[in-house]
Amino acid sequence: FLNVAEMEQYAEDHDNMPLWQLGARYESARGNMSEDEVLDAMLRTASIMRGSVEEGLAGTSYSDRILPCQSSSLARAMNQGQVIPGDVLNKVILYVTAIMEVKSSMG
Repeated sequence: FLNVAEMEQYAEDHDNMPLWQLGARYESARGNMSEDEVLDAMLRTASIMRGSVEEGLAGTSYSDRILPCQSSSLARAMNQGQVIPGDVLNKVILYVTAIMEVKSSMG
């Protein structure tokens, strides 16, 4: 499938295939690999990203970085109710900030 309409039709034609399986099938065709290989790669990537978030929230440092660690301060402010409400958006900002800090600390 090349667009959402085609994907929806493909899912319908295949017993209402769930979205995760459609994604795996799509990436399998694009990457010339089995669906199991796609799922293994996805799990490895998710594990790396989860580890980066955890590492970033624990605090990072790098001598040549312009700003010090910000994510742990943001997490603390969120826990204390000191940020504008927006749970999902705030969590995304927190996690992206943590990942960027790991990246900028050469983690």
